[in-house]
Amino acid sequence: MSNPRADVDQKWAAMIERHDAFSAEHPEIAGGSPAHHPEVAFLACADARVSPALLFDQGHHTAFVVRVAGNTATASATASLAYAVDALGVDLIVVLGHSQCGAVTAAFQGVSAPSLSAVLNPIDESLDASGPCADVDEAIAANVHHNMIRLRRDHGALGIAVAEGRVAIRGAIHDITDGRLHVVEDVHGAPHVRTSA
Repeated sequence: MSNPRADVDQKWAAMIERHDAFSAEHPEIAGGSPAHHPEVAFLACADARVSPALLFDQGHHTAFVVRVAGNTATASATASLAYAVDALGVDLIVVLGHSQCGAVTAAFQGVSAPSLSAVLNPIDESLDASGPCADVDEAIAANVHHNMIRLRRDHGALGIAVAEGRVAIRGAIHDITDGRLHVVEDVHGAPHVRTSA
């Protein structure tokens, strides 16, 4: 019978070894206290299959990434993005959803679990605001769209930066099946989704 604690300890030890090997092979990335000047900020889902810096081929230290299941503009996520704009000079924020999102699927299916309320309630609000969605794909697009609106309407520093034209908000959905990017645009207050080239 397997010992879960021993398995986790072994996994952690292997991760430490990989970190040390990576640091030794790439000192320019792993250390040296580089300046923190990201060019773009992402509000992305926590799903391990969706890594914004990799998907958009961002160079080292160029992406400021805030990740939360369901890519929602919670208070802490919005505050983090405001920091990226005000303190770091970021002028583009991308709300990045993805196909087969478990958090949006759970909200769309009406899952109610107290332990998940902090994740599901903001998605429920997005879906309520958008009106009925025919399927999960529409719900994912509606969630991205509504969170773009949330960021634009922020009553704090981020909303001010948007209103002053210092930062732009964009939205997209990464299809984890075929790798395509679906751009989410605001057309007369409703989401319009188009596939990138």
